[in-house]
Amino acid sequence: MPSNKIIVILGRKGSGKTEYCRAMMKGLTRFIAYDPVRQFSDGVVFQRVDSLLDFLINNYHNNFKAIYQPQFNDDDIDTAQEEFVRLARIVQNLSHVYFIVDEIDIYTSAHQCPAIFKNLILRGRHKEISIITTTRRHTETSRHLTAQADIIVSFHQQEPNDIKYLSQFYGEKAASLPSLEPYHYIKYENGITTLEKPIKIS
Repeated sequence: MPSNKIIVILGRKGSGKTEYCRAMMKGLTRFIAYDPVRQFSDGVVFQRVDSLLDFLINNYHNNFKAIYQPQFNDDDIDTAQEEFVRLARIVQNLSHVYFIVDEIDIYTSAHQCPAIFKNLILRGRHKEISIITTTRRHTETSRHLTAQADIIVSFHQQEPNDIKYLSQFYGEKAASLPSLEPYHYIKYENGITTLEKPIKIS
């Protein structure tokens, strides 16, 4: 997979976006994943930032698959956002790496985005830092992210505003979003939109 990509994966709960992200992760050789919901396992899992930092120091020039699963209550949004910023700062000091963020809408919104993450979106290409995010709805995540996305993958959607927004990428195919069966998706890449068959579930 080419380096320096921004990939946004959209879809309702259970529609297939997490499986798609897992499938992408298997094809990567160097990534850090922020996984507070604890959905990823294809890599070395860390629950403490200091342990993750030690690992990265020892493997900076090597391939690595690092998954950070912070320990806090699901409703502790402030801590989740603080931890997200900490991890983004770590990523900023790396190069040739993918930053994978599950449920990005927890840490950004349509009108608010931490400065450090905005910098990764707009300037990460200089260090070949790519970004993969998942979210249920595009309207709940940073406009900087969706505006700079190279690839937009959407599974089932039913909100009219979401479908209207995605029609600028998907064209007439956006009308099929509400009727997509689980694990079917529409993909936009390099100006080309395709309706894809179900992903393989491992």
